[in-house]
Amino acid sequence: MSQRDWGNGGYYQVGTSNTWVAWLSFPTPDGGHKRRVKKITEPNKKRAKIRCETELKHLQRLRDEGIQPASGDWTVETWIRHWIDTIVKTTRSPGTVDTYTQRLGARIAPALGRIRLAELTAEDIDRWITQMVQDGLASSTIKSHLTVLRGALDVAAKRGHVEARIIQGIAAPRQARGTIRKLPLTLEQADAVLDYAWDAHPALAVAWTLGLWAGFREGEIAGLRWTDVTPPTVKIRGQIRRYTWEHGCGEFTNGRWPCCRRRGASCPRRYRFLPPDYDAVHIRGGLWWAPTKTVNSNRDLPMSVKVQEALVRWWPIQRQLWDDPTWVVTDPKGQCAIPAKLNDWWKKDLAAVGIDPARRSLHAARGSFATFLLEAGVDQPTQVGLMGHSKYQTTELYITVRDEHMAEAMSKVDQLAKPPAQIGPPTTP
Repeated sequence: MSQRDWGNGGYYQVGTSNTWVAWLSFPTPDGGHKRRVKKITEPNKKRAKIRCETELKHLQRLRDEGIQPASGDWTVETWIRHWIDTIVKTTRSPGTVDTYTQRLGARIAPALGRIRLAELTAEDIDRWITQMVQDGLASSTIKSHLTVLRGALDVAAKRGHVEARIIQGIAAPRQARGTIRKLPLTLEQADAVLDYAWDAHPALAVAWTLGLWAGFREGEIAGLRWTDVTPPTVKIRGQIRRYTWEHGCGEFTNGRWPCCRRRGASCPRRYRFLPPDYDAVHIRGGLWWAPTKTVNSNRDLPMSVKVQEALVRWWPIQRQLWDDPTWVVTDPKGQCAIPAKLNDWWKKDLAAVGIDPARRSLHAARGSFATFLLEAGVDQPTQVGLMGHSKYQTTELYITVRDEHMAEAMSKVDQLAKPPAQIGPPTTP
């Protein structure tokens, strides 16, 4: 390495290893100087020197702009856990906290968790994304993991724990061409699955009716109480959610919890986090009756004829099985249904009537309702209100325009067009 002037920093190789260190002195608030380093792993000596020069120029630019480079002992996993515990828990719903924690444990921590936050590079994230693509994960699943990582790194960059340029380089993979979108049910398929359910298990027939003809979510179906049924409307005031256990044994350090157990449910001091102002009621086990997903999800729906007929038909049957039932949709023991179990039963009923269940989860019933609204000619603001959304862009994601609907639209356009001119020999006077 050539001689440099004092204050311009430098770089060197650590012994005979593939690790190189670029360093530069930064001023401190007390008038002194502190050396900042950037480690690089590169087996090729020539490329290593080029990368060190690039990093050194980047450090010099930060110093000229008065910006301190990323530093600290945070690892990717410890920082994201800290971010979830201190920021996400105070700003988002408990369901979001559970989702972010699951994303961290599933894919982020195993691949990136042990990397020091200050040493995280865009190439590390690129390799992680590539590995998820090779593992066959859907683009939507990869994007959900990137949402967690990007949110945590954004806060870390603002606090100087990681460089902002790393966040700018994060890009989600595009959706694979030819990806099959989940299809809604047709009217004939909806009638077939309801007829089968009424004969096999009437309680589930009510559940499928609420999804297909009222647009209920899985949790809203399970959380509907008879006190919410006030003809001619049905009130959606809550949902059934499962909240997972969290560690209460202390801080996550050195890649493990103090109790030496990975899962929060196995911790001797486990607990469930719920904000003090969160109006949730414990049902049993990990099930809670919780507020609706959003403010707009809290809505009063006029009963359709299908929903009225289903509730009137189910009420006397349920009264014969259990005295004074609380929940509209119940499991075989008369308790509130579990949303995940509802989805399993839904797929079994679809398969029983010859419908491919792999392409249609219970949430597809909600998409079917949105498609029925479009085909019935319901205007957009009303569609948004019935679906419980805040904007039409969200409702539009649930709608599938069928070929028959497009053909009908083109026939209406043909009616507006002028008839073609007569073609033939000119007439003589």
